[in-house]
Order: sequence, then C-alpha cells, then structure tokens
Amino acid sequence: MNCNRTSKKTFVYNHINEIPKTIWGELACSNHLYFTPNYLEAIEKNNDHLTFFYIVLTDTKQKAIAFASVQIITFHLDAIENDLSTIVKRA
Repeated sequence: MNCNRTSKKTFVYNHINEIPKTIWGELACSNHLYFTPNYLEAIEKNNDHLTFFYIVLTDTKQKAIAFASVQIITFHLDAIENDLSTIVKRA
C-alpha cells in the first residue's frame, strides 16, 4: 500500500486499489454508483491522461468518515489560445 499520511486524520492514496476494503466498509458508499472501487478503478485505468488521487478523512477513532476523489486535467494554454483565435477568425 502506498499511502501518504498527511496528518493523523488524513490519508492520501495515489491509486484506488491502494485503499483498504475496511475503509470502503466504514464509508458505507457501496450503493453510490460513483463512489465504488470498481467504477473508480475503471475511470482511472481508462484515463491515463488524467492524474488521480484519493483522500480519506478519519475521526478520532481512526474510522473513515469522508472520501474525496481528485482528478487533475493537464492542458496547455497555448493550444487553447490558438483554438480560440481560429474560432474568432471564422466568425
């Protein structure tokens, strides 16, 4: 498991499959389509152009109480500016 612990209550995981099953049980979000390990793993595997990481917050008893999925899109502003200037020229 490759978990970066940023505090006693915050855990950051680089891949969805690094999150222990006990955490998923504590979060009780298996009925939520988006917050299931299988769905998030599929999104992660099929979007290698994105950077993913996952944050789990725990209470004072180290029980998971919150989950966040972070997806970072990297793009170059030059490409956007060029596309916009092409669109403006057409109009």
